[in-house]
Amino acid sequence: MLLSIASGLLFSEASRWATDRSQLPSAGKDLWNKVELCSLVLLSLFLHIVLIGFGHGIKGKASRWVIPVGWLAYFLGDWVATASLSTLLKRQIEKINAIEVLWAPFLLLHLGNAETMAANYLEESALWVRYLVGLLIQFGMAFYVYWRFQTRHTGFNFLATLIFIAGIIKCGERIWILSVSSFENYKKSVLRAPPPEISHTLEGKFDFPKHELLMDYLGREGVRPEAEYLHQAYLSFKMFVPLFSGLKLRFYKKLNDIFTLQKSMSAKEAFMLVDIELEFLYDMLYTKTSILNSVTGLILLSISLLSCISGFIAFSVFISKRPYPRVDVAITYLLLVVAIIADTLALVTQLFSKWTVRQWTKPGGKKLPKCVDRVINRWLKHRKKGKGITSMAQSSLLKYCLKSKATTISTVANKLRLGNTVLEKSLHQLDQNWRRPDWIDVDLELKDFIFLHLKEKRTQYEQKQFDFKSLSCLLNGGAYELLHSKELHEEVGWSLKDLEFTHSLLIWHIATDILYYDQRRRYPRGSFSARCRISKHLSDYMLYLLVKAPFMLRKGIGELRYRDTCREAVKFLDQEMQIKGVRLAATTLLAIDAEWRGFLFQMKGQGKSVFFAGSALAKRLRWLSREDEKRMDEDEVWEIISCVWMEMLVSAANHCDWKDHTMQLRHGKELLTHVALLMAHLGLSKHIRMTDLPLQLEAEGDSYNPPWKWAELDRLAYYLA
Repeated sequence: MLLSIASGLLFSEASRWATDRSQLPSAGKDLWNKVELCSLVLLSLFLHIVLIGFGHGIKGKASRWVIPVGWLAYFLGDWVATASLSTLLKRQIEKINAIEVLWAPFLLLHLGNAETMAANYLEESALWVRYLVGLLIQFGMAFYVYWRFQTRHTGFNFLATLIFIAGIIKCGERIWILSVSSFENYKKSVLRAPPPEISHTLEGKFDFPKHELLMDYLGREGVRPEAEYLHQAYLSFKMFVPLFSGLKLRFYKKLNDIFTLQKSMSAKEAFMLVDIELEFLYDMLYTKTSILNSVTGLILLSISLLSCISGFIAFSVFISKRPYPRVDVAITYLLLVVAIIADTLALVTQLFSKWTVRQWTKPGGKKLPKCVDRVINRWLKHRKKGKGITSMAQSSLLKYCLKSKATTISTVANKLRLGNTVLEKSLHQLDQNWRRPDWIDVDLELKDFIFLHLKEKRTQYEQKQFDFKSLSCLLNGGAYELLHSKELHEEVGWSLKDLEFTHSLLIWHIATDILYYDQRRRYPRGSFSARCRISKHLSDYMLYLLVKAPFMLRKGIGELRYRDTCREAVKFLDQEMQIKGVRLAATTLLAIDAEWRGFLFQMKGQGKSVFFAGSALAKRLRWLSREDEKRMDEDEVWEIISCVWMEMLVSAANHCDWKDHTMQLRHGKELLTHVALLMAHLGLSKHIRMTDLPLQLEAEGDSYNPPWKWAELDRLAYYLA
């Protein structure tokens, strides 16, 4: 932010220097200064509107282009406001009018930014003092403009005071949310929370609260049925927030039923549950919701709205008494209207947000008017129809490499014969960033497959008495164990055993790509099995993570291996085949001696490519369903491939740090994060450990129930083992 302020001041000084030394007449210079000021104020207003409209960027496919525009507007806002205030300062007293003075507090109002972009991101929360200093500088500039150019017109001074009040409130909220939106503050609040109240029985013993299933607790509390899912999501969110803050949870095994979902819960309901939990998390970290949800926040928002409305009325009265330039009047009306609309939307959105609706539907609350209750019921029914995550990104290595033969940045690198240089690496990365991934719907078929697989994992974990040592093998070694159970480990187990995770990922992605497109060529009008589609979708999604979000996968040389694989694939497709279709490419790769070509490639020392290793795996899997062998049919092969990819997805979700999930959340919803949170619901996380009771408590046998109270999750530290 300080850099934005400095650059804004520098821009203003450079503009004044250029204007003073220009050959324009005095009238032309005045006109230029006027146009410059109006343009900057309107640009600040435009950026403010962008933040209002694009603030909820995590929802829907549009978030992939909405988010970059929103972040650009966020960072440009400080610069434009500073440049505008500096331009006001350089205006001469005799050249400025009372309306232009009013624009200074409006610029301060814009600095507060939209509610949904307030916290920006976690790194800035740790530097909130820097933002406080920057805002104090900008506030000082705005106040100096008002003090220097204040008019004798009492009405305009009153109007400026109203807008100053709204601007101070907005900037104060921005600093407030930056100072509290950090996991460190959450850790402190959890660890400093007072212990839960434990009453004494008549015999003098302690009466610990007995734990119960979440839905049983909500039913006993009398939560209305249509709102149960919202309260369930909120309480689950409260329980799992420590995971996102880097804390590890240890629970007694007697509390294992906490980590389970209702037997009647469908995959659609489960994904909707974790989706709402992630929305709660996003609101807590990246918006002003956590402070606006309080009484103080709503009062401040109401004061800001009333100040803007009063300012609009006062301006309408005062402006009718004196003639002012129409352009200035129009800009001021526009500033006032946008400010009123922004605060009105913020207030209405907060009143009908999931946070407020949860408060209104809590048992024992005040009875609401019928009209409000009817609106809440419609809101609850509408949200309950949600499906959770709706889209996922896709990247296909074969399609990417075939397109790279045309006019792409990668082609330039190949033509220049840059080899394994820093420039070639930079060009390859630029090419990856330039290419946009495809997007597909996350349909119910895929969700059912994932949810069923995770529930089977939970059953296996339960059968092993929640032995934490067995959890690692259950979550990380499932793919190889699957091949072993199918007696395929000797033939294709090499692609998984003792290999880096991203190494296996690339090999299986290439094999899946080749088999999928070969099948499409052989059956152009045929229907594909569900496992075939699932395999392709998961394969392309995992490659997308490797290319666009490698920090969410296990650390290694996956990016280097991917770049070398792409380079070798482009070279092979360009020199050997001269084809135009990915289906013919897949069939050709199945026909070549991939193992020998791969050996020659490695002998030449040309990098870490696994292109021909993936082709060899595809050929081996295809051989399993050949007519002369017929060890299994194609559907069975695709069933094995889909399960391997599911195991890779589970392993990636288990290893991805929860803070990395949080950082990716600001860019949009990610399937991997949903899967990781579903696994946490089932106790399938390396950060959740279920332990035996201490010896002194085991003596009590089944009579002892560890304490657990859903209503006191803010004191979670006292319930942990």
